[in-house]
This record gives sequence, structure tokens and C-alpha cells, in this order.
Amino acid sequence: MALRYDLTVPLARYVAAYNPPFPFRRYQIGQVFRGENPQKGRFREFTQFDFDTVGSADLEEDALVVRVTLRCMRDLGLKDAVMLINDRTNFTNLPIEAIRAIDKINKIGEEGVVAELVAGGLSEDQAKTAVEKIRSQKPTSNLEQIFKILTEKYNLKEGVDFKFDPTLARGLDYYTGTIFELKLDQDPTSLAVGGGGRYDNLIGAFVYPSPTGAGTKKEYLPDGSHGRQVPAVGFSFGLDRLLETLSLDEVVKKLTS
Repeated sequence: MALRYDLTVPLARYVAAYNPPFPFRRYQIGQVFRGENPQKGRFREFTQFDFDTVGSADLEEDALVVRVTLRCMRDLGLKDAVMLINDRTNFTNLPIEAIRAIDKINKIGEEGVVAELVAGGLSEDQAKTAVEKIRSQKPTSNLEQIFKILTEKYNLKEGVDFKFDPTLARGLDYYTGTIFELKLDQDPTSLAVGGGGRYDNLIGAFVYPSPTGAGTKKEYLPDGSHGRQVPAVGFSFGLDRLLETLSLDEVVKKLTS
């Protein structure tokens, strides 16, 4: 028994257990818990609103996630909200500890990231080189396709509605491709009010038996198959942070109008 960390892992378990027809889309609202040090915008218990598509590797789904998120923000009157986008493959061959450190660059600055990397075992030159390499990354071919869909199909503007951020990493280890983070304005140091991305390997983790050999038949899909990669992409709003920005009356009024 444990407190629920997020709504994505339970979704993965559901899909692995019940094998719904694909593409499978769903949204969910629920309480989740984190081991945070409580401060402005950070809580140990908070409400998440998730929406995901499972079973499609089509980049149209990634673009749709961005479009839906920004549409929600505009409907709430948040005209300056912007989606930061990156591709987790830009961090290939970097250890997870380095990725987590780089993800904090807008919070602790480049010097803070370098200090954390040095504390993790890199030399100062290696740490500075790693940060410079990340900063110089360009959008991957997948991101270029997504940006094209966003501008041509959904009439969104790069640099206004969405932008490429090579330092965006997202701390969760299960992301495999596109990653998103929603800011309420163009200030990169402001708190994010939502995030998400593509997690094509997560559901397979609940399909395979455990590596210790303790797995049971319940860990296999009902049709007897196992070991399939099930692509998925989604996004999660932190409703508590949104409510700090908008009064409850404003939210209800805008969502019901």
C-alpha cells in the first residue's frame, strides 16, 4: 500500500491489465501525493487533471496534447501562457542524475547546475561542457514535425504559444520522447502549472514479469501476449497552482460559459 504518486502509472497498469482497444484516450482528476518541502506552489497533496492517448506513436497525438492544453489556457483567459517543448532524446548518454540537475537550470541557474554536477562526480570542466552542449541542442526531427503541425494545422505561433527549450528535461524517468512544460508567461523562472510528454516504455514495465522472477500471470495481458511496446503521450495540470492564479469563481465561470 502506498500514497498515489501520479495518475499516469495507474493508467499504465489499467491498460496492461485490461488491454482496451487503441487508440485509448481518457482524462482523470484525482488527488496525488509527493514528498515535497511545502512552499509557494508546492504541496504534499494536490489535485491533478490528466489526459492521455495510449496506443498511438503518431506525432499528431503529441501536437494535439499541446493544442488542447493551450486551448484550455486561452479559455481560462491566460493569454500569455506558453508551452515549453523538448525531446528527451536530446539527453541520450547523459546519466539520469545529470538530467535532473539540468532540469533545474531555470530555478538555480547555470552555476547551481554546474555545482550540482560537480557534487555528483563530474569535474568542473566536464560539468560546464555538459551544460553548454545541452544549451546548443537543436529541435530533433520529431520536434520539427510537431512544430509544423502546430503552426500549419492549429495556427499556433512558435515563440508565442510554444517554444523549444533545450534545457527542459522533466524529472520523471519514464519519459522517452517529447516532453512538455506549461508556464503562465514568458518568464522561464516562473512555476510550471502542468507538464507531460511521451512515455512509450512505461506500460511495458507492467506487462513483463518482474526481473526477480516474482512475476505472476496477472502481469501479462489478457490476450496472452507480453513484451509489447505500447506508445503513449499525455499531459497533467496542477489544479492547485491554477487556482492560485485565478479565483475559483473565475475558473467556474470561464469553464461553464
